Amino acid sequence: MLVDILRLRMIATELLRSYFSMSGCIVASLCFIASIAISASVYAEEPPRKLIVGTERDFYPFADVDDEGAPQGFSVDLFRAVAKKMGIEFEFQIETWKEILNAIEDKQVDILPIVIHSERRDRFLDFSITHIVEHAITIKRHDGQSINSIQDLRGKDVVVMDTDGTHMYMDTHVPEARLFLVPTVSDALQSLAAGSHDYAVVPRTVGLVKIHNLGLDDQLQTTGPFMTAYSRGFSFGVQDGDRETLAILNQGLNLVKDSGEYAQIYNHWFGEIDPRSSAETLKSQLLYGGLGVLLVAMIAAIWLITLRRLVNQRTEEVKLRREATEAAEEINIVLQNKIEELAAYDHTIAHHLKTSLAASARFLEILSKFKADTLSEEQYQLTTQALSTLNMGKEAVDALLMLSMVTNEQIEATPIDMETLVHHALQQLQGEKVRTQASVNLPKEWHRALGYAPWVGEVWLNFLSNAFKYSNIPVQLELGSTKKNSGTICYWVRDNGQPLTDEEREQLFVPFVRLHPEQSLGHGLGLIIAKRIIEKLGGSVGVNSLQEKGNEFFFILPVAR
Repeated sequence: MLVDILRLRMIATELLRSYFSMSGCIVASLCFIASIAISASVYAEEPPRKLIVGTERDFYPFADVDDEGAPQGFSVDLFRAVAKKMGIEFEFQIETWKEILNAIEDKQVDILPIVIHSERRDRFLDFSITHIVEHAITIKRHDGQSINSIQDLRGKDVVVMDTDGTHMYMDTHVPEARLFLVPTVSDALQSLAAGSHDYAVVPRTVGLVKIHNLGLDDQLQTTGPFMTAYSRGFSFGVQDGDRETLAILNQGLNLVKDSGEYAQIYNHWFGEIDPRSSAETLKSQLLYGGLGVLLVAMIAAIWLITLRRLVNQRTEEVKLRREATEAAEEINIVLQNKIEELAAYDHTIAHHLKTSLAASARFLEILSKFKADTLSEEQYQLTTQALSTLNMGKEAVDALLMLSMVTNEQIEATPIDMETLVHHALQQLQGEKVRTQASVNLPKEWHRALGYAPWVGEVWLNFLSNAFKYSNIPVQLELGSTKKNSGTICYWVRDNGQPLTDEEREQLFVPFVRLHPEQSLGHGLGLIIAKRIIEKLGGSVGVNSLQEKGNEFFFILPVAR
C-alpha cells in the first residue's frame, strides 16, 4: 500500500513539472511578443515619462557622489549609458541605501541601478540580468584574531551595513553572531578601527577602496575566505510588475555590452582595482560580439514573422492573455483537485494501514502473555521483536501523515506561549527524563514569536526526544531563546552529547537517514518534519557543534510584534 502512495506522489510531481514547463514556455512567448507591441506603442503614441532613479552615497566605486554632490560610480555611468541607448528620460534621487530601498518599496522611486536579489526584495522588486559580480570579505584590526571560516564569527561583535547583502547573509548563515547595523561601509570600517567591534563584513571592492581612502591601511586588514553574500551578482531593480521597464533595461544592457561601452566603463572604475588582461578583454568582446550577431539575426527573423500582425497587436495581445489566464486557471483547478484527491487517498490508506497494524500488534501482545505456558524463549523473542516492528510502522505512518499535513495545510501564524509548549513536551517525555537521569535548565522568561502552536510543539518534542536519546547519561540540557537584530527569535536546545562532525550535520535533515541506527529504531523523519514546519512558518533550523561540550539544535521564527 505504501508503494501505491509513493507512486501517486510521483505522478503528482510529474503533473506539476509538466504544468510549470508548459506555463514557462507560454509566459516567455507572451512576454517577448508583448515587449515588441509595448515598445512600438510607447514610442509611437505616448511621450516617455521621466523615471526616478534612486542611487546611494558612500558605496564607491559602485555608487557615490562627487565634490559637487552629483551622482557618480560604476552603476551610475552604466545606467546613463543604457538610458542613452534606449532613450530613457530620468533623474537621479540621492539618499542612503536604506532610504532608497524604502522609497522604491513605497513606489516613490522607479529604478535602482545596483541591487542584489533576495527573497524579501522579490516581494516588491523585479531584477534585470546581472551586470557585475561581487563578493563579501571579513575585516579585522591588525591586532585582532584571524578567522578560518565564517563560522568563527559566531558569538562575535560584527558590524555590517544596514539592509545590505552582507546583513542578510550574516542573518542567514551565522545567526549566532551579534550584528551591529550602520548606514554605510565607511561607518562600519571607522567603527571597527575605533575598537567598537570585533569584525566588519563588507563588500570586497568597496571595503578595500574605503580602507585606503580613509587612511586605515595600517589599522585594518582582511581575514578568512570570501563570502557569497552577492552570489547572484548586482542587477538593475524595478518596481514589482514593471515588465516594460525591465525589458527595456535588459535590452539596453545587452546593447551597451555589445558596443564595448561596458568594458570602457568597467576599466574606468575598476582598472586599477581589478584590471582585466588584454586576452580576457578580447575574449569578452568576441563573446559579446558573437552573441550580438546572433541576437540581431533572431530579432530579424521574429520581426519578419510578426510584421503583418503589428496593426492588430494590442487586440491580439489581450486575447492571448485572456486565453492563457483561462488555461492556467483550468490547470490550477485540475491540479488542486488532484492534490486533494491524493491527500484524501493518503489518509484513507493510512487509516486502513494503521487499523491493520493495531490489530496485529494487539494479537502479538496477547500472544506474548502466554510465554510461560506455551512459547519457547526463541518464540517469545520473535514475538516481541515483531511487536516492536509493528509499533515502529505505526509511528512511521503517523510521521508521513504529519509531513503531508505540514506540506498541504494552510495556517495563520499567531503569537506563541513557548513556555507552555516546552512544559507540555517535557511532560510527554517524563519517562525518558527519568531513564536518562536528566537535568533540564530552563530560562526565567521566553521571547515571544509568531507561529502555529500545534506544529511548534511537535518541533520541541522532536528536539527534546533526540536530546534524551543521544546525550551522555546523566543528560544535561539547557533551553533558551535569543532575540536577534533581524526581527527574529532563535530558540535552542544545548545537550552534552558527542559533538557532531560536519558530515553528520549535513545528513541530519535528509529524510529517512538515521545517524545512529544502533541506538534507535526511529523512522528518520523527525528532523525533516521539524525543518518543514519551521520553514513553512517563515523560519529556519540548524545545528552547531559546541566543540567538546555537546551540540546546539536551534530554530528561528519571526518575532511577535
